[in-house]
Amino acid sequence: MKSNYIVRAQKFMETFYPYMRKYRIGDAVNHFNEDKHRAVQCRQGAVRRVLITSDYVIKWDYDKRNSKTFGGCREEYKTYQKVKDDYYGYLFAEITPIKVRNRTFYVMPRVKSLGVDHDEWIDDVLNKNEWDYVESVGVGDIHDENWGYLHGRPVLIDYACGNY
Repeated sequence: MKSNYIVRAQKFMETFYPYMRKYRIGDAVNHFNEDKHRAVQCRQGAVRRVLITSDYVIKWDYDKRNSKTFGGCREEYKTYQKVKDDYYGYLFAEITPIKVRNRTFYVMPRVKSLGVDHDEWIDDVLNKNEWDYVESVGVGDIHDENWGYLHGRPVLIDYACGNY
């Protein structure tokens, strides 16, 4: 059974998708927010875009040429499946693919910021075994902005560059 936020994300994307087709992404978000009285935000990384709502985020690759090299959503999903099988899934925000009009998007729960502004936080968040495991996965972009808290536990929210 799908989580409640996954169901809401699916409905959201079905409503938002026509805006994506009509406008560039920044304009799509602005028009959508005006029409639907929402406060959705959009962020962009090296190869992915993220829509941020109050309780979930939706990711998709916009640069398909570089998504495999720089870690696209599909690679992030593969990494999550592997870490879950290794019993370290609790360190990674769950990522779930959804289909909207034959296009795949990836949904994660929204997390709360770690609330720190430096990289020395890692020793306070993970024990040595957890840290060693995260390093072994090959996540290369580890910094405080790619971690957050979900249900009181630290979780990695950007881990597309794994070895899996």
